[in-house]
Amino acid sequence: MSAPECPYFNDCSAPLCPLDEASLSACAWFPDEETCHRRDLRADWIARARKIARVVANDSERGCFTQEMLGRNFRITAGLRGLDPDKGPISPERVKAWLAGHPALRERTEAERRELASKLRATVQKKGARSRARNQNEAGETERETGTEPSAMKVHGEALG
Repeated sequence: MSAPECPYFNDCSAPLCPLDEASLSACAWFPDEETCHRRDLRADWIARARKIARVVANDSERGCFTQEMLGRNFRITAGLRGLDPDKGPISPERVKAWLAGHPALRERTEAERRELASKLRATVQKKGARSRARNQNEAGETERETGTEPSAMKVHGEALG
């Protein structure tokens, strides 16, 4: 399929189109610009562009990104900056220098993923336990203020038994 055959072609204003090779090699994307609407084209660089737009709050002052830059799996943080087009043309040398400053994230091994998942589950369980304890303490304080027994069962705010 080519770009004109895309169902979104007439309404799309994304500067980088996965169906248009010319745009991928000659264009740059700013975080306040549109991204491809095609959900069936599961390109990692499109997802990365959406995440950058979300993280930097669509701030076009953050610079621009080429498809090559978006194709790198790198850490996306609120302080992320692309290339400043006011400092000269977006040349392969500038892109290469940017890529050198944003190393690719390495893939985790299966053991590392399991360990990370285990730590995350433990953290979630601890937070859940603290939240339940806090809610119980708040409920006990409210019952002491109203003069009801903490162990009394309530239905629609009325004590039973």
